[in-house]
Formats: sequence, C-alpha cells, structure tokens
Amino acid sequence: MVLSGSMKQRWSLSKLEFQKVFEFVCSLRHVQSLALKEDVNFVPALSGIVYCKLKTTIKELLWNPKYIDVLANFVRVMKSANNVIKVGEYLCNYFDHAEKGKKVHLNSICSKVGFLKNLSLSSRCVHFSNVYDAEFELLPLSFMIDKEELIAQMFTNPVVFNMLGIEICVCYDICYG
Repeated sequence: MVLSGSMKQRWSLSKLEFQKVFEFVCSLRHVQSLALKEDVNFVPALSGIVYCKLKTTIKELLWNPKYIDVLANFVRVMKSANNVIKVGEYLCNYFDHAEKGKKVHLNSICSKVGFLKNLSLSSRCVHFSNVYDAEFELLPLSFMIDKEELIAQMFTNPVVFNMLGIEICVCYDICYG
C-alpha cells in the first residue's frame, strides 16, 4: 500500500478530535439507553477502539481486494486511461450486467481493472470533493468518492455497516443527520 504525503495528512482526523465527538455522543440520553440494551461500545474510554475500527474500515474498503465490489458502488470515475469508462460513471456500471446498487462480482472487477496498487490525491477538485488518482494493475483512473452513496452504503449495505459498527453509524447520524 502506497499513500502519498498529502494523503497521509488528509487521513489524519486526530484521535483527540474523534474522542471529543464520541464523548458528546456517549453523553446523550438516548445513546446511553441504547448502550444498556445492545452490546455496543458507547463508553468514552473506548473511543480509541471505535476510532481504530473507523480507520481500519476505510483502509480495508480501499485496499483489500475482497471489498472492491463494495468500493465500486461509491467510486465515481473522473478520468480513465483511453476513456474506457465515461466521466461521472460509477465504477460498478463499467462491468458487465452491473447496475448501481446491485452487487458486482469480484472476479468481474478484478479481471477488468486488477487490484489497487497506488493511490494519491489529485491536484484537481470537483464540486468541493477530492479527486484521487488510482493505479489499478490493469487500468489507471481518477475518481472521487460519492459521499451520498457512501453514506447510503453505511446504512444499507450490511458489509459496510458491520465493518463500521453501530457506534460509527450512530455518531454519523447524530453529527450529520
């Protein structure tokens, strides 16, 4: 896995910042009652574990070939080698018989793009979103993360929900909902 210097800086939501948000969420009465009913980590002292789970999930979704079918649902292509994929297309739409929201077979993706080898932050920005230059084994491309689709995946895709855990989803819902 190779991250450029600017990517490392962008991935640096500090533990202290997260801890403050998590402490606030844990202090809410309805979250405390949820913590009594469910097996969840809504304890401020466990913010480091929850934070680590968030970072690990992001890393796994980007770099583990096992999750490329999930990643393809919220990656919007901005540029591809030889214009193989149209600008604005979801990566999953590039594959045979794939439609947005339907599971894409891992073999289909890997046979067309290969595995992610390198990722860096592009100098371009589209609609206030970061554009990333990705080097897959078979197809270099630039993409942006469709934040709305990623959020939808957090709450509708059981793989993403289980990787993140209820704690992150509740924190997101409280902070941005």
